[in-house]
Amino acid sequence: MNLATAISDGALAACAFAGAITLERTRRSARAGQHQALMSATVGLGLIGLAAAIGCLRYGVAPGLIELHILFSGLAGHFAMPLIGAAYVAIAWSLGPSRNAWLALFIALGLLPTISVIVGLYDIYTLLVGSVGVAGILAAAAQRRRAQPSAAVVAAAGALLVLIAGLVIGTEGDIGPIARIDAFHYTLAVAALLKASGLRSFADAS
Repeated sequence: MNLATAISDGALAACAFAGAITLERTRRSARAGQHQALMSATVGLGLIGLAAAIGCLRYGVAPGLIELHILFSGLAGHFAMPLIGAAYVAIAWSLGPSRNAWLALFIALGLLPTISVIVGLYDIYTLLVGSVGVAGILAAAAQRRRAQPSAAVVAAAGALLVLIAGLVIGTEGDIGPIARIDAFHYTLAVAALLKASGLRSFADAS
């Protein structure tokens, strides 16, 4: 049992699920053209929350869940940020992609990891796919910076925290008295709330 990491993963799960619930409630009152984007972002945050919830159990009372945790962490890594980034872009520019377009994105995100393994570029792909999601959020924030400066700052902060978690904090070793993996989880937890809040504000104003 690793109680500290169970708690940090639990915090990430709670924040990600809270963000997903926020976006689902926003979707119910949003205009029709935003429904698919908000649903996709909700799925992205939900996957983060599910992976973290399994991680909470793994590090707490059920260490046998390690393989399941790895599986869902991989799914969250492959789907979450691209879906959230795409949702930001769709709403910031009022694109309203069709249901088929979103379905094509889901299928592509499901197939590309396998293809990247086959061609020996999996590590590059995992870095690239997360970066594309971050770039989408930052681009949307730049697009809305004048019309919604506060929401743009919130969205950009959420995206930048994802970068800091992955590129600066990491999951191995310690930062003073705090394990890096716990700092990683707490940083992503705050990022999840910020990403949900920014997207909700963009949708409400569109």
